[in-house]
Amino acid sequence: TDILGALIMELTDQSLSAFLEERIFLPLSMRDTQFFLSPDEAGNLAVVYSRSDDLTLVRAPDPGGAVGQGHYVEGPQLVESGGAGLITSAEDYVTFLDMLRAGGVHDGQRLLNAETVALMAEPVVHGAAPPWHSVDTLSFGLGHEVSSGRQGGRPTGSLGWGGAYHSVYALTELGEDVLRVARKPHACFRAIGLLRQAGQ
Repeated sequence: TDILGALIMELTDQSLSAFLEERIFLPLSMRDTQFFLSPDEAGNLAVVYSRSDDLTLVRAPDPGGAVGQGHYVEGPQLVESGGAGLITSAEDYVTFLDMLRAGGVHDGQRLLNAETVALMAEPVVHGAAPPWHSVDTLSFGLGHEVSSGRQGGRPTGSLGWGGAYHSVYALTELGEDVLRVARKPHACFRAIGLLRQAGQ
Protein backbone atom coordinates (compact mmCIF):
# COMPACT_ATOMS: atom_id res chain seq x y z
CA THR A 1 0.00 0.00 0.00
CA ASP A 2 2.94 2.35 0.54
CA ILE A 3 4.06 1.62 -3.03
CA LEU A 4 0.54 2.21 -4.35
CA GLY A 5 0.53 5.60 -2.64
CA ALA A 6 3.86 6.48 -4.26
CA LEU A 7 2.54 5.37 -7.67
CA ILE A 8 -0.53 7.58 -7.29
CA MET A 9 1.65 10.62 -6.59
CA GLU A 10 3.96 9.81 -9.52
CA LEU A 11 1.18 9.17 -12.06
CA THR A 12 -1.12 12.05 -11.06
CA ASP A 13 1.54 14.66 -10.20
CA GLN A 14 -0.46 15.38 -7.03
CA SER A 15 0.26 14.95 -3.37
CA LEU A 16 -1.43 11.88 -1.92
CA SER A 17 -3.61 14.06 0.31
CA ALA A 18 -4.79 16.15 -2.68
CA PHE A 19 -5.62 13.03 -4.69
CA LEU A 20 -7.51 11.38 -1.83
CA GLU A 21 -9.40 14.59 -1.07
CA GLU A 22 -10.50 15.00 -4.68
CA ARG A 23 -11.28 11.36 -5.53
CA ILE A 24 -12.41 9.87 -2.21
CA PHE A 25 -12.93 12.22 0.72
CA LEU A 26 -15.00 14.96 -0.96
CA PRO A 27 -17.31 12.57 -2.87
CA LEU A 28 -17.88 10.63 0.36
CA SER A 29 -18.27 13.81 2.46
CA MET A 30 -15.43 12.58 4.69
CA ARG A 31 -14.82 15.95 6.35
CA ASP A 32 -12.85 14.59 9.29
CA THR A 33 -10.22 12.57 7.41
CA GLN A 34 -6.71 13.85 6.77
CA PHE A 35 -3.06 13.16 7.51
CA PHE A 36 -2.48 16.06 9.90
CA LEU A 37 -4.42 18.55 12.04
CA SER A 38 -3.93 22.22 12.81
CA PRO A 39 -3.55 23.25 16.47
CA ASP A 40 -7.14 24.54 16.36
CA GLU A 41 -8.35 21.02 15.54
CA ALA A 42 -6.28 19.22 18.18
CA GLY A 43 -9.29 18.88 20.48
CA ASN A 44 -10.90 16.54 17.94
CA LEU A 45 -8.35 13.81 18.63
CA ALA A 46 -9.28 11.03 20.98
CA VAL A 47 -6.89 10.47 23.88
CA VAL A 48 -4.73 7.35 23.48
CA TYR A 49 -4.28 5.04 26.47
CA SER A 50 -1.79 2.26 27.13
CA ARG A 51 -1.27 -0.31 29.88
CA SER A 52 0.99 0.49 32.82
CA ASP A 53 3.17 -2.11 34.54
CA ASP A 54 0.28 -2.96 36.88
CA LEU A 55 -2.04 -3.30 33.85
CA THR A 56 -4.14 -0.21 34.58
CA LEU A 57 -5.00 2.14 31.72
CA VAL A 58 -2.94 5.33 31.67
CA ARG A 59 -2.64 8.21 29.21
CA ALA A 60 0.02 7.29 26.65
CA PRO A 61 3.07 9.59 26.25
CA ASP A 62 2.79 12.75 24.20
CA PRO A 63 3.76 12.41 21.40
CA GLY A 64 5.25 9.03 22.25
CA GLY A 65 6.74 6.45 19.92
CA ALA A 66 4.95 3.35 18.63
CA VAL A 67 2.47 3.80 21.49
CA GLY A 68 1.60 7.43 22.12
CA GLN A 69 -0.54 10.41 21.23
CA GLY A 70 1.18 10.73 17.84
CA HIS A 71 2.66 13.60 15.84
CA TYR A 72 -0.55 14.57 14.06
CA VAL A 73 -0.55 18.19 15.25
CA GLU A 74 2.98 19.17 16.28
CA GLY A 75 5.01 16.90 14.01
CA PRO A 76 6.90 17.88 10.84
CA GLN A 77 3.85 17.00 8.67
CA LEU A 78 5.96 15.78 5.76
CA VAL A 79 5.04 12.14 5.12
CA GLU A 80 1.82 11.11 3.38
CA SER A 81 1.82 7.34 3.20
CA GLY A 82 -0.38 5.00 1.24
CA GLY A 83 -0.14 2.47 4.04
CA ALA A 84 -0.53 4.46 7.24
CA GLY A 85 -1.04 7.83 8.87
CA LEU A 86 -4.59 8.97 8.14
CA ILE A 87 -6.71 10.15 11.05
CA THR A 88 -10.46 9.98 10.82
CA SER A 89 -13.77 9.95 12.66
CA ALA A 90 -15.82 6.84 13.27
CA GLU A 91 -18.48 8.15 10.88
CA ASP A 92 -16.01 8.76 8.05
CA TYR A 93 -14.40 5.37 8.62
CA VAL A 94 -17.71 3.54 8.30
CA THR A 95 -18.68 5.60 5.23
CA PHE A 96 -15.46 4.62 3.46
CA LEU A 97 -15.82 0.94 4.36
CA ASP A 98 -19.45 0.94 3.25
CA MET A 99 -18.34 2.23 -0.16
CA LEU A 100 -15.90 -0.68 -0.42
CA ARG A 101 -18.56 -3.13 0.74
CA ALA A 102 -20.81 -1.83 -2.05
CA GLY A 103 -18.11 -2.54 -4.65
CA GLY A 104 -16.89 1.05 -5.04
CA VAL A 105 -20.28 2.80 -5.16
CA HIS A 106 -21.64 5.42 -2.74
CA ASP A 107 -25.12 6.97 -3.07
CA GLY A 108 -25.32 5.81 -6.67
CA GLN A 109 -21.95 7.34 -7.62
CA ARG A 110 -19.12 5.03 -8.66
CA LEU A 111 -15.82 6.06 -7.08
CA LEU A 112 -13.80 2.92 -7.77
CA ASN A 113 -14.04 0.50 -10.67
CA ALA A 114 -15.68 -2.78 -9.68
CA GLU A 115 -12.64 -4.62 -11.09
CA THR A 116 -10.33 -2.57 -8.85
CA VAL A 117 -12.33 -3.36 -5.72
CA ALA A 118 -12.41 -7.05 -6.64
CA LEU A 119 -8.63 -7.01 -7.11
CA MET A 120 -8.22 -5.40 -3.68
CA ALA A 121 -9.99 -8.41 -2.20
CA GLU A 122 -7.94 -10.98 -4.10
CA PRO A 123 -5.28 -12.77 -2.02
CA VAL A 124 -1.92 -11.69 -3.43
CA VAL A 125 0.70 -12.34 -0.74
CA HIS A 126 0.39 -15.64 1.11
CA GLY A 127 2.15 -16.44 4.35
CA ALA A 128 2.91 -12.78 5.10
CA ALA A 129 0.55 -12.32 8.01
CA PRO A 130 1.75 -10.41 11.08
CA PRO A 131 2.80 -12.58 14.04
CA TRP A 132 -0.51 -12.19 15.91
CA HIS A 133 -2.36 -14.02 13.10
CA SER A 134 -2.21 -17.54 11.74
CA VAL A 135 -0.37 -17.56 8.42
CA ASP A 136 -2.44 -20.60 7.45
CA THR A 137 -5.68 -18.62 7.36
CA LEU A 138 -4.63 -15.11 6.37
CA SER A 139 -3.27 -13.60 3.18
CA PHE A 140 -2.85 -10.01 2.05
CA GLY A 141 -4.61 -8.35 -0.86
CA LEU A 142 -4.09 -4.84 -2.17
CA GLY A 143 -5.00 -3.06 1.04
CA HIS A 144 -6.76 -5.74 3.09
CA GLU A 145 -6.13 -8.88 5.05
CA VAL A 146 -7.98 -11.66 3.25
CA SER A 147 -9.19 -14.60 5.31
CA SER A 148 -8.68 -17.95 3.58
CA GLY A 149 -10.20 -19.83 6.51
CA ARG A 150 -12.23 -18.93 9.58
CA GLN A 151 -10.11 -16.40 11.50
CA GLY A 152 -11.27 -14.86 14.77
CA GLY A 153 -14.92 -15.28 13.87
CA ARG A 154 -14.41 -13.98 10.33
CA PRO A 155 -15.63 -16.24 7.52
CA THR A 156 -13.50 -17.37 4.61
CA GLY A 157 -13.15 -14.60 2.04
CA SER A 158 -13.78 -11.77 4.49
CA LEU A 159 -11.58 -8.69 4.43
CA GLY A 160 -10.16 -6.78 7.36
CA TRP A 161 -7.34 -4.83 8.90
CA GLY A 162 -6.20 -3.75 12.34
CA GLY A 163 -5.14 -0.12 12.37
CA ALA A 164 -3.49 2.04 14.96
CA TYR A 165 -4.93 2.28 18.43
CA HIS A 166 -6.76 -0.99 17.83
CA SER A 167 -9.24 0.19 15.23
CA VAL A 168 -10.38 -2.95 13.43
CA TYR A 169 -12.73 -3.58 10.54
CA ALA A 170 -14.05 -6.74 8.94
CA LEU A 171 -16.04 -6.98 5.72
CA THR A 172 -17.77 -10.14 4.61
CA GLU A 173 -17.92 -10.84 0.88
CA LEU A 174 -18.31 -7.60 -1.05
CA GLY A 175 -21.89 -6.70 -1.82
CA GLU A 176 -23.35 -8.20 1.34
CA ASP A 177 -24.97 -5.94 3.93
CA VAL A 178 -22.55 -6.81 6.72
CA LEU A 179 -19.91 -4.51 8.13
CA ARG A 180 -18.22 -4.77 11.50
CA VAL A 181 -16.08 -2.03 13.02
CA ALA A 182 -14.61 -2.05 16.51
CA ARG A 183 -12.30 0.12 18.57
CA LYS A 184 -10.60 -0.53 21.90
CA PRO A 185 -9.45 2.33 24.14
CA HIS A 186 -5.80 1.35 24.32
CA ALA A 187 -2.99 1.62 21.79
CA CYS A 188 -1.69 -1.57 20.24
CA PHE A 189 -0.49 -0.96 16.69
CA ARG A 190 1.32 1.72 14.69
CA ALA A 191 -0.49 4.65 13.13
CA ILE A 192 -3.28 4.48 10.59
CA GLY A 193 -6.14 6.36 12.22
CA LEU A 194 -7.63 7.89 15.31
CA LEU A 195 -11.30 8.04 16.05
CA ARG A 196 -12.81 11.19 17.48
CA GLN A 197 -14.33 11.11 20.93
CA ALA A 198 -17.54 12.75 19.70
CA GLY A 199 -20.27 10.43 18.51
CA GLN A 200 -18.85 7.20 19.91
